[in-house]
Amino acid sequence: VEDHTNEHIKDLVTPDMIDAGTVAVLVNAIYFKGSWKDKFLTGFTQNRPFHVTKDKTIEVPTMYRTGDYAYGESTELDAKLLEIPYEGEESSFLIVLPNNIDGIQALANKLKDFKVLERAQQNMQTTEVG
Repeated sequence: VEDHTNEHIKDLVTPDMIDAGTVAVLVNAIYFKGSWKDKFLTGFTQNRPFHVTKDKTIEVPTMYRTGDYAYGESTELDAKLLEIPYEGEESSFLIVLPNNIDGIQALANKLKDFKVLERAQQNMQTTEVG
């Protein structure tokens, strides 16, 4: 995968993920290079806290901008959703952020049922966020 994505995707499958019971591993790597419809200005990038775990936070460079985007909140997912379009508006980046710092695993389990995400997206509305 690393060779086919110009080293942008590394360690997608690690040796500890494969054991004697593994019959086949199918890997489909998509390398997507898109430009945001509304550009993020580098001058607005700031170090902000990122929660690695419930008890560990690190500072990471974070892009920031205000604008009108599709936004929603889902009680079913216990999460917030934000959709950021790419140029041409044929594709977009959907962020699903759990409300709880340690809620990523519960969110991942809920997203196994794609209909839950579809319901959450139906409630998204364009609003100013930032």
